Amino acid sequence: MLAKPQSNDKSSPLKRPFAVTLLILEVLIFTGLNGFRCLDAFRYWDYLSSIAISISPLYLALSGALWFLTGSVLIWMTWRAKPTAPKMMRAFAVVYGLYYWVDRWLLTVSTLRERWPFAVLMTIIGLAFVFIVLSRPKVTDFFLSRVQ
Repeated sequence: MLAKPQSNDKSSPLKRPFAVTLLILEVLIFTGLNGFRCLDAFRYWDYLSSIAISISPLYLALSGALWFLTGSVLIWMTWRAKPTAPKMMRAFAVVYGLYYWVDRWLLTVSTLRERWPFAVLMTIIGLAFVFIVLSRPKVTDFFLSRVQ
C-alpha cells in the first residue's frame, strides 16, 4: 500500500479554508439573486412598464446584470485564490452594502423605513463576517500561498 506523499514545502498551495468556502457561498447567493433580478426584469418587462412603479425595468435589469457579472468575477477570483481576491471581496462587500442602502432608501418605496434597524443589523453582520474572515491567519496564508 502506498502512503500519501507529505509535503512540508512552503511553496505548495494550501487547502482552501472552510471560511473561504463560506464567503464564496455568500457571494454566490447575492450573485444568483441579482441574476434572477436581471432575468425577471426582462421576463416581466411589459408588466413592470404598465404599473406605476418609481423604477424603470431597465434599471432593474442593468443593476442585476452588473452585480451578477461582478459577483461572478469575484467568485472566480476567490475560488482560484487570486492574490487580489481579498481586497476585491472587501470592496465588493462595502460597495454592495452602500448600493443596498441607496437602492432601498432613495429609489424604492418600501417598508424598509419601518424595519430599518433589522436591515442595519444584517448589513453590519454581513460586513463584519467578510472583514473578520479575511483577516484570519489561515485565510491570509491561503491567498499568500498562491503568490508566485
